[in-house]
Amino acid sequence: MNDSVKIFSTVIFFLLAVLIAIRFLKTRGKIKVKDQQPKMMFYLVDILVTLLVLSTIFTYKTNTWLDYVRLAFTILVIVLFYNVHDGVGDDGVSIQGTNYIWEDIKGWDYATSDKGTTLYFEMHGQKMDKNGKVTPKMINFTKENGEEALKMIKEHVQKKYKRMRK
Repeated sequence: MNDSVKIFSTVIFFLLAVLIAIRFLKTRGKIKVKDQQPKMMFYLVDILVTLLVLSTIFTYKTNTWLDYVRLAFTILVIVLFYNVHDGVGDDGVSIQGTNYIWEDIKGWDYATSDKGTTLYFEMHGQKMDKNGKVTPKMINFTKENGEEALKMIKEHVQKKYKRMRK
């Protein structure tokens, strides 16, 4: 790779790290009940970071300082992305790094199974798809966390229950 491509990719990963860090910091401390992170995601993060580090180690003779900076930003992006959680807190709901206060929730629904609980939300101001329907936002919880999240939802948004499951 020439230097201009290295600089461009380093800047891209820096910007991604900043954007994901902002989402992480916005939701940190506000979520009381976190969503369920799949174990496969944890293994995927481990494999990605290991492959990145190994590829950098094996190409050390041709690496420049830009390669190491890009590696650091790439690992930071991966770790931050894994640690951004959806969930429910005292002030509202956090989905994909965005906090919604209780008044923003237009309707909600839930589905329980042996694996856990899935909560569905429809927010005020949410964009409609081509068919004129709103796609509900979802959060998956473990069984224990799902009961606690459901209790918080019923406490704060009890009158907005609406059938949304497909």
